[in-house]
Amino acid sequence: MDPITKEKRILIAVLLVVFIIILIFSAKLVLFANFITGNDIIIRLESDKETIDILKGQKENITFEAKVTTNPFCKAVCSSEFIDISKDLIVEKDNFTLHPTLPLKKEYYIEAKQPGSGQGIYRFDMECSSIGTFLCHTSGETTTRSKLITVNYNLNEEEKILKEEVKNEVISQVKKTNGIYNTYLSYAKAVNKLNETLIINLSIEGINKNFSILNKDLLISNELWKRLEYKELKEKNKETNVKLNKIETEVQNLKNLTELILFPYNKIVDELFINREALANYQKNITYTEYAVKLNTTINIFNENLHFIESKNSLIEKENNLEKIKFQISSLNQSINKSLETNETINISITNPFNIRLKRIYLDGDNTSYISLEFNEPQPQCCVFGKCQLCENNPENYPVIFIHGHAVDKDSSAEYSLEGFNQIQKKLEEEGYLNAGTTTLFTTKNAKQGNWSLIPAPLTIRVSYYFDIFKEPENYVAVQTKSENIDTYAIRLKDIIDIVKYKTGKPKVNIVAFSMGGLVARRYLQIFNDESVNKIILIGTPNNGIVGDVANYCSVTGETLECRDMNENSLFMNKLNLGIKPKIPIYNIIGTGCDMEGKQGDGIVLEEKALLDGAQNYIIKGKCRSLIAPLHLDLRNIGIYPEVYEIIKNALK
Repeated sequence: MDPITKEKRILIAVLLVVFIIILIFSAKLVLFANFITGNDIIIRLESDKETIDILKGQKENITFEAKVTTNPFCKAVCSSEFIDISKDLIVEKDNFTLHPTLPLKKEYYIEAKQPGSGQGIYRFDMECSSIGTFLCHTSGETTTRSKLITVNYNLNEEEKILKEEVKNEVISQVKKTNGIYNTYLSYAKAVNKLNETLIINLSIEGINKNFSILNKDLLISNELWKRLEYKELKEKNKETNVKLNKIETEVQNLKNLTELILFPYNKIVDELFINREALANYQKNITYTEYAVKLNTTINIFNENLHFIESKNSLIEKENNLEKIKFQISSLNQSINKSLETNETINISITNPFNIRLKRIYLDGDNTSYISLEFNEPQPQCCVFGKCQLCENNPENYPVIFIHGHAVDKDSSAEYSLEGFNQIQKKLEEEGYLNAGTTTLFTTKNAKQGNWSLIPAPLTIRVSYYFDIFKEPENYVAVQTKSENIDTYAIRLKDIIDIVKYKTGKPKVNIVAFSMGGLVARRYLQIFNDESVNKIILIGTPNNGIVGDVANYCSVTGETLECRDMNENSLFMNKLNLGIKPKIPIYNIIGTGCDMEGKQGDGIVLEEKALLDGAQNYIIKGKCRSLIAPLHLDLRNIGIYPEVYEIIKNALK
């Protein structure tokens, strides 16, 4: 073999190895540079529908598709949850590895099982993070995306018929119960009166107990109606009818037995008064001594037997004593068979028979309702986190929109900008706010007006002004445009706020804005006024511009127009700070503790440049962990600076 040829081969091999090494390290360097400018991992999550309208018992499928974008040498480790927000229940939980070239598809069936009509809320959540390798640079932090689905459900025809049927049954049962009770009440009062003067074997305790049981049954029926449990109410009505028929029979028996005693008793009372009047009449007219003596004897017999009649004894004993009185008066009447014409004056003492304590007993019911139930038409129920209430649009449940800041890398996807508020959005859900995920496609074409208006919780939504809308003949297309000035972003923010208001049905939003996003929000308020904004919270916003090295090197990787507008001496900053100040509350969170060319700031914005006149300024003292982890970015890391979250939470109250 030619020795020269051998040396050439060795040299070529060495050069090839060197080239490969240089290529690998160049790729590593490029990938690392790409990473430190903010490009780690993003998720794109879409669903085939945002709103589902179904009838009771129907099923509707919904499909979610997720894709990840990451370093080609990385793979994403992900988890997903499909959550029934209404019941605060995880329907499915999954863990998987997702590659950029292989999208994930998940299909679920949603069934309207809820009683009555109303709205259900579901959400699909995804969290992904990259696994670091030699060529895969990653922060290890999770990226999240969520998709909120509202389900409007109503009764089907069968359920509507059943609802009216059971309602009419219960109303009929209540009416019948009240009728039976009024009959019972009248006879129960009579029994109580009879018990005061008669020894009888009539008891109403058992009927009272059964009425109490029936009352509870009807109250349960009313609760079932309110809970919209119509099938359960149908079964309950059957049980109630059995008890109602039983008590109706018992009351009828009580009525019959009472009348067997009451009518003879009242007859005794009536005849006592008739006989007393007869004696009183004799007393007035008899003056002849012979008949006066007989009258006096009769009166004494009347009073003696009256004592036994008024004593507590049996009906038969009262009737026997009455017969004695009647017999004596009859005897007196037979003796006086001619008109007395004597005017003889007598001096005999006659007792007055006027002290009868026995009274007639009347059947008098109160004619009032024993039970009164309301059967108002059930209102649609809306539930969130397992708690339900009437579906109504609370106009003061203002949605919270999170606005990102300046993208360090102008070539990175706008989707990366949506990641900064993950922690805060998740934490706020623990306080009762509903995480509605992210919104990047702001068109009324794909949104239903008022779709989120009935959700009984304020929503939080991450949004981006880096997208615009391109209208095609048959569709709207979201176009990424990151090369505009801040005025243009402010106009886009108006579109964002309008569509959030359109979907939530709320008149205003709350804004939480980071860094340059705060300038976008302030400019929006200046151009379009503050009618659509309730309050604004700024975090790390260069309210008076950026200076020094930050300003000088901003456009090296970032967009030129954005960097130009943020410069402290720019026309934009001049107009922004000389314009009319908004009248709404402004909360301004400022980071300090990092040396910035001899002054203090958050590593990106000087403390003095972040201060804002007319706002409530909050100073957060911290430090810059590194060049790629300045305090400026860490202000949104509530694990490191929990006081930032407390300021946001209290400001939103």
